[in-house]
Amino acid sequence: MSSLLLQSGLLLCAVSLVWANCDVCHLRNDHTKDFATPFEEDVSEYKNCQAYKDNACCSLSTVNRIDDLYPGYRFDRCDNAKGIPKKLSAKCAQFYLDEYCFYECDVNVGKYRRHLKCGEEDEGNSWEVFQMPIKASTCDDWYKACKNDYICGTPENKSFFAELECTYEVNEDGEETGTCRKFKDVYKNGKEVCEEMWGRAFVYEEREDLAFTMQFEGKNPNNDIHVSVAFPDPCPDHDIATVKEGCEGSELHPSGALVPHDCEVCHLRNEHSLDVSKPKSQSLGKCSKYDANACCSSETGAKIEDHTLYGADYAWDRCYENKNIGEFPPKCWRWFVEEYCFYECDVSAGKYRKHALCEENSWQISKLPLKASECDQWYDDCKDTLFCTCLDKDGCRSDGVSRVPKSFFSLPSLNCTEDQCKTFGDIYDDGKDLCESLWDGSFAYERHERAAYSLIWNPAKHNGNPNSFVNTHLEFPENCPGFNGSKALCEEEEEEVEGDEEVVEQTVELKNDPENSVSSISLLAVWNVVVISALVAAIL
Repeated sequence: MSSLLLQSGLLLCAVSLVWANCDVCHLRNDHTKDFATPFEEDVSEYKNCQAYKDNACCSLSTVNRIDDLYPGYRFDRCDNAKGIPKKLSAKCAQFYLDEYCFYECDVNVGKYRRHLKCGEEDEGNSWEVFQMPIKASTCDDWYKACKNDYICGTPENKSFFAELECTYEVNEDGEETGTCRKFKDVYKNGKEVCEEMWGRAFVYEEREDLAFTMQFEGKNPNNDIHVSVAFPDPCPDHDIATVKEGCEGSELHPSGALVPHDCEVCHLRNEHSLDVSKPKSQSLGKCSKYDANACCSSETGAKIEDHTLYGADYAWDRCYENKNIGEFPPKCWRWFVEEYCFYECDVSAGKYRKHALCEENSWQISKLPLKASECDQWYDDCKDTLFCTCLDKDGCRSDGVSRVPKSFFSLPSLNCTEDQCKTFGDIYDDGKDLCESLWDGSFAYERHERAAYSLIWNPAKHNGNPNSFVNTHLEFPENCPGFNGSKALCEEEEEEVEGDEEVVEQTVELKNDPENSVSSISLLAVWNVVVISALVAAIL
């Protein structure tokens, strides 16, 4: 058995999963790239910001005019003030350039975009940063480098964005009174530099392992800081559907933390949930692509296949019962089956359990990101299909689960009369509305598809479940109170494998018996599937 495992393992190890570090650039202005990519030209062409050569949201033209990118806000505005005692030192100027490069080039800054809707639906903008933690040492070093230099600001106007006429003035007592003042007279220390110069964009963070830096050489250390902080949704007018072509050469988040799970505790709990996800000895039917690692049993898979898992009240085809209007279209039907399989079988769904302490329920999920392209296809495949739901709160169920219009959870309270049955196209505006409304906010329509989960993946094409590699920086929640599920239960899988050794011995016996040659071939094929599935699960 061990040699067979080794041979199969060597074959599977030849298959590699390639990831790209092309996260969407979530701060938007007239010169931002759509995706963070390596420098397009030779690094020697870039006058500044060379540290970001491997992954940057800034272009060559942005980098080479970065000190004059915003002409009204130059950091050396006081250099031209009449009577200024000295020009800004190169040492001080470098800290400003480092901040400019950090803001314009580092994709991680986008996690701290201040306005989620980018001004489209709120009174904000798409470029502002809010409370991003910066290393205290960076702030302190900045203060030390600049404290005797002149900048445009006053103790009353510490903001870099203050609209001041930059003048140097001295009163009759020899006191400097203009708007060009020494850095140390404007800011008291490094904390004020970082927290007041940029309008609350940054936070002075003394726990440096939890803070970002503006200065580094080699690999960008910021990629390993706060990987659990999710990027926001793209700005409403930033229509990004997928990863830019040509970005497939490196990791999505260059971090050692990215290790896909195999056997894991199943954190969504109902009366038919398994305790841990494991390979299945019996096929899951319509959900068979999860055979290698699933939180659902073969019994659950069978009930999904025959449409009986949640009972007749939750049948998505109720508008077609006992009516002479034909059958529920197969192309639409498959989406409900795929969603059921994903929810019941994919262990990743447990990361998005809605109630951390299971105080209301232990089965509901919230804002799990689904691929925008799949939501759009779901809508296209179902838009002419009849569906039964409530369209306003007065018609929605009131038992505490949902009073959200357009919800699947309204079904039990409805008779699905002709008035209540409407096409998906009449109920939902588009794929986004369908994915986010049908399941009461369980899913989020995600344009950045590398950070989104899939319902319709193919195990042969993807060499296993691709969802195992999505958002692996997000941790699973704590167990629900009273549930003692543990990864220690995964050890039972070894017992199942030992049982499979007996199958191998039987196969050998059958192989030596000519009368059973057909059976031996069939049984050996089954064993190969078991071995390969187990190995894929182990690798992924």
